[in-house]
Amino acid sequence: MILPAKILQRSQNCARHPLGLSCLATVLHACLSGQAQATGPVLIAPNSVTHGHLDGTPVSPVTFSVIGDYGFGCCSGAKATARMVKTWNPAFIVTTGDNNYDGTEVGAPGWSLNIGSLYGSFIQRRADNRYPEQTSPTNRFFACVGNHDTGPTPAFGGELNGFLDYLHDNPGGIPRIPVGSGVIDITTCYYDFRIGTAHFFMLDGDHGLTNPASLAAQRAWALQGVQNSTARWKFLVMHPPPYTSLVNAGFTDFRWPEVWSAGVNALFVGHTHNYERLNLSSVHPSLAGSELRQFTVGISGATLNGLPLPRASNTEMAYNANFGALRVTVDEFAARFEMRSIDDGAAGANGGVLRDSFVMGTPHALTHDSDEYMFYAEVGQHIHLHTTTPAPPPPDTNTLAPRLTLTTPNGSVITNIGGAPDGINALVETTALVDGYFKIILNTPASTLGPYALYNQVTDPPYEPIEPPDNGPRPSYADWLASSPGGPPGGQGRLPTDDPDQDGLQNGVEYFLNSHPYEKHDGTLPPQLTVNRFGSARYSFELPLPTPASTQCLIERSCEITQGTWEVIARKNGTQTWTGPSSIIEIPLPGGIARVVVRDLPPQPLRDRCFYRMRIILQD
Repeated sequence: MILPAKILQRSQNCARHPLGLSCLATVLHACLSGQAQATGPVLIAPNSVTHGHLDGTPVSPVTFSVIGDYGFGCCSGAKATARMVKTWNPAFIVTTGDNNYDGTEVGAPGWSLNIGSLYGSFIQRRADNRYPEQTSPTNRFFACVGNHDTGPTPAFGGELNGFLDYLHDNPGGIPRIPVGSGVIDITTCYYDFRIGTAHFFMLDGDHGLTNPASLAAQRAWALQGVQNSTARWKFLVMHPPPYTSLVNAGFTDFRWPEVWSAGVNALFVGHTHNYERLNLSSVHPSLAGSELRQFTVGISGATLNGLPLPRASNTEMAYNANFGALRVTVDEFAARFEMRSIDDGAAGANGGVLRDSFVMGTPHALTHDSDEYMFYAEVGQHIHLHTTTPAPPPPDTNTLAPRLTLTTPNGSVITNIGGAPDGINALVETTALVDGYFKIILNTPASTLGPYALYNQVTDPPYEPIEPPDNGPRPSYADWLASSPGGPPGGQGRLPTDDPDQDGLQNGVEYFLNSHPYEKHDGTLPPQLTVNRFGSARYSFELPLPTPASTQCLIERSCEITQGTWEVIARKNGTQTWTGPSSIIEIPLPGGIARVVVRDLPPQPLRDRCFYRMRIILQD
């Protein structure tokens, strides 16, 4: 990140120097602590080594949360659960129903209190902004209908006016719940959506329990949807649990083995106020050998139910000691289910306590086929990128054949230049033509995999002074001043230490830079100071050539801006070349002008308080 120089003061003070008059340009200050942040690809420092690992299969893990029976927004358990869920930063939230235990009519305060106050940042705002707590630009909240979500009184089979108004309707915009193959109307709400590798089928168990036609329609719809889905993971979500250790062993109307065996991986259900994980692979011959599980998530904020013994025969885990939610992470290879409770010592703010964990599929140790990095380089610097592919420990093998693509700040793209000498690794070399961030993409063909090391070397070129044009010597200070029209009457403002145009540059500096002593500079003064996030300062200016033989130019740095603390980092005596401990570059410009760039890296403890100045000493 480039930070603009801050003009701390415009110094008009000039001190007698043993060799003559010394004249100051504007004193510039910048914080060099390097705390500025960049977003996007991983930011790496120049002259660094970065280690990574690639394989040939792109994987995009997605984390989402499952909550259920939570609709008591005024209760501490519901608030703590929401707090915990937000620490996971899920891509979206799925609910198993009973989202609102208060009044369910359109606009009833319970919708905002019990849902919006907890998860409003995940709910897409309506075009009419009817509910200000809904703030997400896209919908990231997908709810199932529970028996407490219908009206006019909480009962199975009620109307959905309030539910749809708060979560679906969007006057003046597109509906917020996906409307594809399902049915959404005043009495029924079932729909499906897909995000990444996961496909969700959201069922209306409330209406299905009271309407046989709706139950049959949903069953057929789910079967067709699962059969046609190409997603790696297929989940059914509903309020009533087909199996449970409570409620007479479950709701048998929702035991659909032909749907489950078509490729369903898991069921997310609610209604019973506890957590339970049940193995459904043994409930029907068509499911034998499958990993099918039912996760009962009814523990996210309402009152907790007991868990009587004996438990259901296929129960693998049950919990009801505190409120919680399910965290799920999926990719092309595996799905990881974690039930976490809020008793983490901070009412959910620490991410919860892990109570149950289950993995489906085969977790893949390698997670991507492309890495992206970025680094900062300045004009004139040489960039050298190359990879090495070290041998990993047995039994792994490294067949990685890295490929490098470098994109410059102005959009030019540079790819492998001939490759590395070993014929396997990547090599890119170039010179920065502009300042800015350079983007690296390191990827691999689909058939290769393994670890790598990326070497990023950014170096200053050797100092090569520009041959000045054959225009003869520059005039003396007195002749230059006499040839400059204007100026105060009576011969005032003619000393090298004067600044008659009050632009912050004394006459001696104007003389050195061949600018006008009586015409005020507009905008940025000629010396410019910029800082990159790695603590390197760049003091730059344009200098007409040749320089006056009677001048000495000193670029100085101080970390205290007090007398005796200024340190010379670059020096130019008359027409001689630049010298000094800092890196110096001269870039030729049209008209016999050189752009002089002095790069400085102050000592680490002092980078938050550095000042720079140009001082000109006249020796005639």
